[in-house]
Amino acid sequence: MGVMKQSEIEHLISLTFDSDPEVRKKAALELAKYDDPGVILALLELAGDKNKEVAETARKILNEKKEKDPQIKPLTELFEGVNFSGIEEEKVSSDESKKKILEPIEKAFVKALGKEKAKRLMPKLMPKLFKAYSSHEKKFQTAITQYLETIGEETEPAIEIEEVGTGENVDIAREAMLVEVDDLFTIEEKKLIEETAPSFFRMLYDVMLLSGGDEKALNAQAKKLKKFLESQINLALKLAKRKFKEVKLTDISKIKNGMKNITTGPLFVVDVSHREYPKTKTKKAIYTRVVVNDEEGKEGVIYLFDNRGKFIQPGMRIKVEKGKAKTFKFSGETAITVDKRGKVIALF
Repeated sequence: MGVMKQSEIEHLISLTFDSDPEVRKKAALELAKYDDPGVILALLELAGDKNKEVAETARKILNEKKEKDPQIKPLTELFEGVNFSGIEEEKVSSDESKKKILEPIEKAFVKALGKEKAKRLMPKLMPKLFKAYSSHEKKFQTAITQYLETIGEETEPAIEIEEVGTGENVDIAREAMLVEVDDLFTIEEKKLIEETAPSFFRMLYDVMLLSGGDEKALNAQAKKLKKFLESQINLALKLAKRKFKEVKLTDISKIKNGMKNITTGPLFVVDVSHREYPKTKTKKAIYTRVVVNDEEGKEGVIYLFDNRGKFIQPGMRIKVEKGKAKTFKFSGETAITVDKRGKVIALF
């Protein structure tokens, strides 16, 4: 992809709002050459253009981009199947339900893209976002969350990062690493599993030695082992079901250290703070502390490491899927967190 000054990209984006469809089409073709979060949003706006040729050009470019970059695929697919006829003239109503949905989305994009770029894009894009939200809410939440995370990786975040002491920083880095560790079994459980799963070869070989190679004795022992193995499989199945049973948490004040596979109800973001920590000796990452209220107004804390919470801001509504609860030594708080198997979804 070519290298272009940000101001020049923004100039091209501004041309996508030109009254001349030929100018909008040429702008789309030029924007196709560049990778930028704002470019994708501009092309999405053009994909619903009232001029068929402009819309088809934008859709073709988006299809090519989503094949090359799977990160933007969920966002482009979000708008598929949504009827945008007449959307350019449609104005978003100021009623409370729409305001509640649209304001956090706008703030999120301003924070991720910057005020000037968002100012150019959002007036026409907001009605489309609302229509997409109304058409398929769950798909919208996942797509926008993933896209905001992608923007956070590609651009410098417009967030305040608090400095912390060196000693505390090291502790945070260690605990952040432990969040990713697969702690499915406790040490005691692992020891029990090892003790109850001896080598079947060793057991059969011992029978052969003791019986002098007696085939009947060997077959009899093999049958016993098959029954034993079946019972162990059934036991493992029960354990797996118990371990992975979803914890549907509606009262966030009831989280306890060690809880796994947590799915929360909607949570209202009250406060957000971002801090930097050394992920490795040469690389830094951001962890986010999020204060939330559940639907009953009870307060809880979420810690997100490895840049996972950069898109979250006050006023958002979020939910956690496949999370876990942990008491963090560096803060003394029992909080919800997620590793690479879990996710935090923006509900807006």
